[in-house]
Amino acid sequence: MLGQMPKTCADIPVSCDAVARLRVVDTEDGAVLYTACFDVPATGDMCGLRELTLPPDIVLPNRMVRVQLAIWAKDQLRDADLGGATCPAFGHFDARGYPQLNLDLQPFVPTPAIGREVYFPIGDRELARLELGCSDVGQLDTESCRNRNLRLDVALAAPPSFRTPTALVDELSVRFGATSTREGATTLPTTGMTILNATTIDDDIHWTGTVPGPLDGLRCVQAQLTGGVPPTATCRYPVALPSGDVAFTAYLLEAGLLNQIEAALGRELPDDGVVIGFVVDRANAGVAGAQVSGLAPGPEIDPITVLYPNADYTGLQLGGTNPDGVFVSLDAAISAVWHAQAPGLRDAGAFGGAIKRHVTAVVLPMEPAP
Repeated sequence: MLGQMPKTCADIPVSCDAVARLRVVDTEDGAVLYTACFDVPATGDMCGLRELTLPPDIVLPNRMVRVQLAIWAKDQLRDADLGGATCPAFGHFDARGYPQLNLDLQPFVPTPAIGREVYFPIGDRELARLELGCSDVGQLDTESCRNRNLRLDVALAAPPSFRTPTALVDELSVRFGATSTREGATTLPTTGMTILNATTIDDDIHWTGTVPGPLDGLRCVQAQLTGGVPPTATCRYPVALPSGDVAFTAYLLEAGLLNQIEAALGRELPDDGVVIGFVVDRANAGVAGAQVSGLAPGPEIDPITVLYPNADYTGLQLGGTNPDGVFVSLDAAISAVWHAQAPGLRDAGAFGGAIKRHVTAVVLPMEPAP
């Protein structure tokens, strides 16, 4: 039913990936002052709209404008001719500002799931309020989309003790998503990541959530503590079980360890990102003397530098890992594949590289060699 929605964003189920078009139009001459298309990930409800971040440098005139927002499920746009765009350039709105459903309107625009247009006097108020109308909200939650969703179960550990950071649950935010690389810099954008919730499973705390499948590339869990500690990223290629469950072990590197690494390096951790790794045995105890190598596949294979803090973290050493099994790299690309060698042991490899404003945890578990 078209009209004002009496529910909150949490009451609108969203199992389908969607896109949102935001436009600001001058009421005097119809000029488009700002327009952008945003991804709205299927996080379970419509509250993913809160993650849409506008660039801070938008300049708008101090006069009356029309603010327009329209949201479509990506499945709704599958056969639409968008001219190479990711969402329609605009929507049609009626006199009340709600999405107009007349299919004879030209140019044709697929019916949005939700939308609204309001008049807003820039300069008079700081906040434009849009009470969204639900023109076809069902397209955001279909059986097909629900069947594509996967259940994510993340177990979090804090090396080098590898204990679950139970005491820090109230200070933690945990998210799941994909990296983005542009002009050689890899980032892990918060927008588009799925927020995970702390849940008690068999007396242990896990972080769980629903994510759209399939997961066909490298994905990362971001563990962020309040305060000035950079977030920890743990990356790998997740595998979904036939049940739709995806189990993921992620890590949190705490301030004390990061301070030790900075002391060993003799410098602050770089803003471009750093890999902090651990070579461990099957009991998660550090493997001393392990030799670690990283390889970044690609047309040009650049060597990856591996550094080894000494036992008391006062400097660096040669010959391999310290008793905590720690190694560090400042130049590993996100596609890096890691391996370790130690007498009588073999490893299964791990993934991860530098992510801007993050520390990336790489854990290389080793088993007795046959």
